[in-house]
Amino acid sequence: MRSAEVVIIGGGCVGTSTAHHLIARGCKDVVLLEAETLGAGSTSKAAGGIRLQHADELNARMVQRSLAEFLRFEELTGVPIGFKQVGYLFLLSSEEDVDAFRRAVTAQRALGIPSEVVDLDTVRRLVPQVETGDLAGATFCPSEGYATPEAVVQGYAKSARRGGATVQVGCRVTSNRSCLRRRPSSSMWRAAPTASPLAVLPGQERPRPDPVHPVIKLATLPLTGSGRVRPGGAAPSVEALTSSPS
Repeated sequence: MRSAEVVIIGGGCVGTSTAHHLIARGCKDVVLLEAETLGAGSTSKAAGGIRLQHADELNARMVQRSLAEFLRFEELTGVPIGFKQVGYLFLLSSEEDVDAFRRAVTAQRALGIPSEVVDLDTVRRLVPQVETGDLAGATFCPSEGYATPEAVVQGYAKSARRGGATVQVGCRVTSNRSCLRRRPSSSMWRAAPTASPLAVLPGQERPRPDPVHPVIKLATLPLTGSGRVRPGGAAPSVEALTSSPS
């Protein structure tokens, strides 16, 4: 029976990133198990946004580190991810939202994130197609953008394999004894918060799955006034919000 120091369940962005970073930090006995194909779960539904505009300091610091790695991703892994640093524009529909995002921008700028509250003239300049009549304000950060989630997965997996990790697809874990027997000192991680819970023993209550939230990608394409794609151009990623800057 095969054993491993670390077993990672789930081969999406989180799982493959975990494998890559464990290998980079000297943990050579790493096994990643994916029930289907790499990136088939939550990653396949991701819009690919890479943003720094978060309200809490922990998330903001984490994404700063992520951004630095995405900028060097091909150098680190050998796989290009198509990162387009076009900026993120958040459209706000109420003064309450503007106040909340203004506080968040103040905290972000204290960390060195170049976000800013922008007026509606700036919104129209950045994305002329946006109807601003019902907007109260907006925020913008030019360092943000989007990449290809599937490429991120392949890059991290390639790097992890190169460093000695075992990446096994088509292996569904039904209990912590089905595919690998854990050593007392080993770790088993479920790699994504939306991953299916492991099988439960008789008499145990099966955990409820985490809620799934819809993703609506409003605009990332460079458009002309006629609504056609402008060749060679780049428009910001746009999100219309009526909620807190999480």
